[in-house]
Amino acid sequence: VVDRQDDRIRIAVSSLSVNAALGMRHIPSFGLAGAVITYAGTRVAELGLAVFYLRRATTNGLPWAPMMRLFAAGIIATAAAWLVTSVVPGRYGFVAGAVVFVAIYAPASVLVRYWNDDDYRLLAMIANRLGPPGRAFMRALDGLHRSRAGMPPDGRR
Repeated sequence: VVDRQDDRIRIAVSSLSVNAALGMRHIPSFGLAGAVITYAGTRVAELGLAVFYLRRATTNGLPWAPMMRLFAAGIIATAAAWLVTSVVPGRYGFVAGAVVFVAIYAPASVLVRYWNDDDYRLLAMIANRLGPPGRAFMRALDGLHRSRAGMPPDGRR
């Protein structure tokens, strides 16, 4: 696992600057659409910076095939969430959309074999900090992870 805190800080500060600049430019003129444009632009800038710093920190290059599988899972989850948000009435329809997104994206990221064992251990550590909901979430993902890795449910080979 590459852990370069200084690069993360550079990415965060740069992303904040991009967000502020795009927000001041687009939100007053376009309102909510400007906010969406600002968010998208910030995420693209953040991605570009992350790729730059990752390439600088690693010698093996980026795992493009797994990243593309994860991207496809994200597109599918986003499309489903967008559909649910447009169908659910009321101003809290986005909550249903968010639940659908997480319910599709998290298991799909395991099913497309994006996470390696180190990533999975880190995810489990973070989920444990969330208490019972995080542990329940990890139990569900753990079943998928073990089935994809060809491991029996008890974790022993």
